[in-house]
Amino acid sequence: MQIFDQVDPVSLESREQHLWFLALSILFLFAVGIALLMYPAVFSRPTALRVTSPRETFFGFCALAALVILYLGNRQLIISRLRKKTATE
Repeated sequence: MQIFDQVDPVSLESREQHLWFLALSILFLFAVGIALLMYPAVFSRPTALRVTSPRETFFGFCALAALVILYLGNRQLIISRLRKKTATE
């Protein structure tokens, strides 16, 4: 297991970027998957749902998932900019 524990300090920044990209892409895939699973239930014939408007709930979920992904991406971008700024100073 010592092979996996050794990390080259030069490649640490790129490894972190790969990890963030992987995390955001998995979150995006989960959100798309859940939205695709919700779509038939929301837009099919009306059933006895306890939600007042299932379409509003569906679009609210899609908007919330997009906002979370954008927020996490923005935070990562800001953190990387701050690291570069402190490294140059």
